[in-house]
Amino acid sequence: YSTTPCSPQSETSDDIYPPNLNPIAIQTLIARAMAGEDDQKERKGHVAKPEYFDGNKAKFKAWWRQVLTYLRNNKKDFGTDDEKIDFVISYLRGPKAEVWSQNYYDQHFREETESWGKTWAVFKSEITNAFQDSNLAAQAQIKIDHLRQGQRPVEEYFQELEILMMQAGYKKEDQYILKTV
Repeated sequence: YSTTPCSPQSETSDDIYPPNLNPIAIQTLIARAMAGEDDQKERKGHVAKPEYFDGNKAKFKAWWRQVLTYLRNNKKDFGTDDEKIDFVISYLRGPKAEVWSQNYYDQHFREETESWGKTWAVFKSEITNAFQDSNLAAQAQIKIDHLRQGQRPVEEYFQELEILMMQAGYKKEDQYILKTV
C-alpha cells in the first residue's frame, strides 16, 4: 500500500486503503457516533415471538413472560398502549382465550377512534387477573410438603425446591422452609 496521504474524496482512496478501512466509511461511522446515532435503534430484538395462548391458566405465566420479553426487545415497534394491546390480543387463540378476547374487545375497543379505552398498565392487570392461576401458590405448597430428594442429586432437589418456593411465595429464610430442608 502507498503511504502517500490522500483525501477521502480522492479517486484513489480505495486503491490505498484495504476495503475494510475505507476512509469514507470510517468518516461516516465517526460522524454518526458524534451525532449520537445508535446502530442498536435500527436493529430488531433477537427474541422469539411468543407462542399463541389458548387460555390454559397453568401456561399463562410462562406465556406472559414471553410476551413481555418480546415487547421489551422490540420497543420501537410498540410505541403506544394500543399497539401493545393489539399485539397481545392477536396472540389469544382457542375457545377460552378467544371468548375473553372478544368480550374485552366488545367492552373496551372504541370503534369511532379505533383505539382501546384502556392503558397498557390497566390491560396488563386485567389479563393477568383473568388468566393467572390463582391456585398456583396452593399447589406449590402441596408439592413442597411432599417433596423428597429420593435418588436424584441434591442439586436437582434444591433446584425444584427453589422453583416451588417462588411459586408459593416463600423466601429462603422463612421458618417453614428451614424446617422442610
